[in-house]
Amino acid sequence: MHPVIEAFLSSDLFGKIIFIALFLLSMMSWALFLQKISICRYITKEGTRLLGLSSISGSSFHQHHPFASLYAAYQRSEQEGLSLDRLLSCAQAQERKHLEKGLYLLPTIVSLAPFLGLLGTVWGILLTFHELQHGASAQTNTAVMSGLAMALGATVVGLFVAIPALVSYNYLRAQIRHFCIDMESFSGLLLAKAEKP
Repeated sequence: MHPVIEAFLSSDLFGKIIFIALFLLSMMSWALFLQKISICRYITKEGTRLLGLSSISGSSFHQHHPFASLYAAYQRSEQEGLSLDRLLSCAQAQERKHLEKGLYLLPTIVSLAPFLGLLGTVWGILLTFHELQHGASAQTNTAVMSGLAMALGATVVGLFVAIPALVSYNYLRAQIRHFCIDMESFSGLLLAKAEKP
C-alpha cells in the first residue's frame, strides 16, 4: 500500500480531516486550472486568428470572445459618438476582470496547503509524544509509528497540493498578461480603423 494512504488510514479523526481538506484543496486547484487553461487556449487561438484578418466586421467573432466586447465598444463609439479610447479601456478592464475571476483561489491554496500540512505534522508529533509518555509496549510502538507516519504524510501531501497550485497560478497569470497585450493590439487596430476617413 502507498505510504500516504497508510498514513491516512492510520491517523486519528482529526488527522483524517486534515488529509481530506488537503485532497479537496487539490481538487479545487486542478478544476480551476483546467477550466482556466481551456478558456485561455480558446481566446489565444481565436485572438491570433482575429489579429491576422485583413478586415474586421461583426461577423468575424465567435461568441463570448473578449475581442467581441472590444468590437462592441467600437460600434457603440460609432453610433453614439463617444470616446473610443475610453470605451476600449473599459472593455479591456472588464475582460481582464472576467479572465481573472476565481484566480485568487490558487494563491490561497498555495498559502493554505503547507499550513494544513504543518498542522498535520505537529498533530502527528503531538500524538507520538503522547503515546511515548505511556510506556513502550508493542501497542504503543504501533501508535508511535502511526503518529510519525501521519506527521510526515501530511507534510508531503501539503507540498503536493501547494506546488502544482503555484505553478498553475504563475502560468495562468502569464497567459492572461499575454492576452492583455493582444487586447491592446486589437484595440490599436480598432482605433486605426476609426481614424480612417
